[in-house]
Amino acid sequence: MNYVELRMMVRDAQPLKISGARSSFFAISMFVFSLCYTALMLIILWKSILAHKILAIIIVALLFILNMVSLARIIFLSDAVLTGRNLELKTLFGTTYKLDISQIEKTTSFRLRNSIHTIVQFRDQNYNQETALILNFRYRYGDSDYAAGEVIELSKELYLLPKT
Repeated sequence: MNYVELRMMVRDAQPLKISGARSSFFAISMFVFSLCYTALMLIILWKSILAHKILAIIIVALLFILNMVSLARIIFLSDAVLTGRNLELKTLFGTTYKLDISQIEKTTSFRLRNSIHTIVQFRDQNYNQETALILNFRYRYGDSDYAAGEVIELSKELYLLPKT
């Protein structure tokens, strides 16, 4: 899908899934992998903990950070569908947010290898600050041609800017 087709789909309010199809599988498998890796490293380091305490503490701290990042990815991960100026976010644990595009305050995207992480900060219906993570895969897995942040910004551009 090229940019013109994407723009027409957003303008015509056609439902557009902007999150990766395998994002929840990816997040859960990375969390399980990090837990298994941590357990394996602790078993390997058990004898050397007594001999090299500082090195072992640094390794355990780094593994703890890896596990917390993987857990945060699972907690904030959302399935996202954009329909015109409406964005529906469904978290992995069942909370569903139906947002107008004007409720989105900030989108930040960054790329890690073949995945694009888009962090969306918004206000819900009760005006509470919320955060969601939308995960896309590019090139290798071919989930989408455009990152979720680009599609959300396109929708903001089409619906929020005053017409001249």
